[in-house]
Amino acid sequence: MQTVDTKQATLSYEKVGPDEGVPLVLIHGFTGHRDDFSSVSHRLALNRPVIAVDLRGHGDSRGRLSEPEYSFQTCVSDLVDLLDILGIEKCDLLGHSMGGMIALRLALSHHHRLRSLILMSTSGSPLEPAGREGLKRGIEFLKSSNLVTMQAKLEANAKLRPDPIIEAWGHRYWPHQRRRYAAMDVRAYVEFAREMIEQPALGSALSSISCPVLILIGSKDTPFLKAADELERALPHATRVDLEGAGHHPHEERQDEFLKAMDEQRQNTF
Repeated sequence: MQTVDTKQATLSYEKVGPDEGVPLVLIHGFTGHRDDFSSVSHRLALNRPVIAVDLRGHGDSRGRLSEPEYSFQTCVSDLVDLLDILGIEKCDLLGHSMGGMIALRLALSHHHRLRSLILMSTSGSPLEPAGREGLKRGIEFLKSSNLVTMQAKLEANAKLRPDPIIEAWGHRYWPHQRRRYAAMDVRAYVEFAREMIEQPALGSALSSISCPVLILIGSKDTPFLKAADELERALPHATRVDLEGAGHHPHEERQDEFLKAMDEQRQNTF
């Protein structure tokens, strides 16, 4: 693990691969961790540097102010600062779930820093009602509890009605989820949850994103299938790959297909 001090945060990241080449920067989702990509990062780094970042309030990254702000825009600022500090003029940027929401906003405000954009299991529109209600319940739960207890309840409830997609890699998923929740700042959970609940649709602004875009979506990721349709229509240079049988974590659930799509995307952006 390495760290850098941006203007308002200390960001932790892992870098693998060679020093040469346009870097691939990986942004995890809500409650995530840079290690979300540990099973694929070395294979992604065969021909380029790969940098997996902890967003502020996640993993080992923290805001440096006494009352740090947790928002999509502060994450965009952190990521641009990170690129500046590491001397990266342009990168390929992958955002997963909430990370994709942040990546879209970075592409809109700092398009010149991106060679290409990969949007995985994400949305440029408000979440579906069930997703918003789940986040509201999480915020309410944390008024009288903590993230470790929340994770234990989520895991116990999930195991009463197992999701076969998750259970196929549950021996890694559940221990990693425990680590993710234990590492997260509870204020970051609440404030990022509110960001996702209240986010507006990016709509026609997406047409200004001029770099090549790869949309990755699991065929079983029902809450984000409509969002993937909307992104495909709105982004002028988008290619979409549906990963058959995958849920919300295509890089884990269909690794070979994910890596093939990523390799084709890299070759097409030379």
